[in-house]
Amino acid sequence: MISEVFNRLEAWHMLIRSDQLSLSPEKSHNYLPKRYVFDTGLARHLREAAVPTIHTLATLDADARKPLGGVIENQVAIELAHRFNGLQGWKKSPSGCEVDFVLKMERTTIPIECKASLTVGKRHLRGLREYLERYDMPLGFTVSLAPYEAFSLDPHRTIVNLPLYMIESLPEHLAADRATPPE
Repeated sequence: MISEVFNRLEAWHMLIRSDQLSLSPEKSHNYLPKRYVFDTGLARHLREAAVPTIHTLATLDADARKPLGGVIENQVAIELAHRFNGLQGWKKSPSGCEVDFVLKMERTTIPIECKASLTVGKRHLRGLREYLERYDMPLGFTVSLAPYEAFSLDPHRTIVNLPLYMIESLPEHLAADRATPPE
């Protein structure tokens, strides 16, 4: 019954589905898809009804900030679904090391991780680093509340942090990266 409701809401573009892939196709069927609500007002109401109020600058406890991370992830899902075909994520294992979105584009994939953080540090980059190294990819993105910054992991891998307000500029960042000749 609930799957029928989800299917209908997805067909009406009220829910955005993101299948979760893993290291092997055989294991991916163990992960349920993530779903994002297109109506951010409804998503906000559902999140706020279940948790205490959070403040972007004053709420420092990571567990209390999780709903904010969900709001950021939902907003990024809406933007990506609008600009790219099909959303999917990636998980190394059920207990951790995931990437929220993996965009398939022409001959490459771009991993994107969302964080409800005012600063981005090494611990925030763990899933992206794992993905980039495992699949020998040069570029990944975090989307957070932190300022724009590029992190060079090694001479061949970079993670760019886009502030949430810049998510609309992702296509321009990707085009600029493809136009830059390799060193």
